[in-house]
Amino acid sequence: MSYEEALSGVRALCVETLGEHIGSQLAALARPGFDLRPADERNAATGLCRWGGPALLEPGTPWPAYAGVPHSLFAVLDVAALGPGVADQAPPGAALLNFFFLDPWTGSEEVPDDVSSFSDEELEEYLVVPADPRRAVEVPAPEPSPRFDQVPMHARLVVTLPSASTYDCDPVLHTLDIGDEVKASELYRTFPGFLVVDRFGEEVWPRYGEDAQDIPWGGMSDQAFGWPSIHNSGVPLLEDLSQDEPYVHLLTLGANDMWEGSLRFVAPAKAIREGDLTQVRAAPENW
Repeated sequence: MSYEEALSGVRALCVETLGEHIGSQLAALARPGFDLRPADERNAATGLCRWGGPALLEPGTPWPAYAGVPHSLFAVLDVAALGPGVADQAPPGAALLNFFFLDPWTGSEEVPDDVSSFSDEELEEYLVVPADPRRAVEVPAPEPSPRFDQVPMHARLVVTLPSASTYDCDPVLHTLDIGDEVKASELYRTFPGFLVVDRFGEEVWPRYGEDAQDIPWGGMSDQAFGWPSIHNSGVPLLEDLSQDEPYVHLLTLGANDMWEGSLRFVAPAKAIREGDLTQVRAAPENW
């Protein structure tokens, strides 16, 4: 099934469940995303996409560090290999994106166990560094940065919608015009997105994800682009990044055998269009 056919099916589901007025608005928010899973014999690696391993940097690019403590390389996305469908979600001209995070478990006395104790002025604890694959070379993490085993990724294209469950209602849903439905609930008048949660997000959409897109009920653990699954703790950040238009999600990394928590990299849409990766923010959870 092509992405266009899958998108058509999602639109039909939205309209059937929520009616033409609300359903068509929700369907218009759909974005292509990628379900990331380890490559295997049946599902080949997608370009140079991978968890861990050495970074792919252009010669002369410094390895990110703070107070002499190097960041950890968590993942590399080969944007070019993902195809043109993510062009409006990726920095212009980006082919490789290296995702770094300052792992607090380095053992360095200069880095407290709780990285959040640093202020934003003191520390960039997360960085996304682009590279041209024609010039990029493998650069291993310097000591004492934790090094993660390289695991090639298989990226599978799926249709994503803004997260719509009781515990992770994406703020973009509150921008929908729900018409006379505002009369149905005081909650809907203040937070119209919860109508989508109640009538679509709690059962209809996750069931469709399982049946039609092979997405687990709780959402994708690892995902590139598209709308991410979020939690209440992540909503304020997304609201902050969506002052003028909805944010852009770059990558979510779930817990695995290499690390326990999850990381979500997001940014203002305008910054991504302008290729400004200094405005990327990361939301670590259960770290």
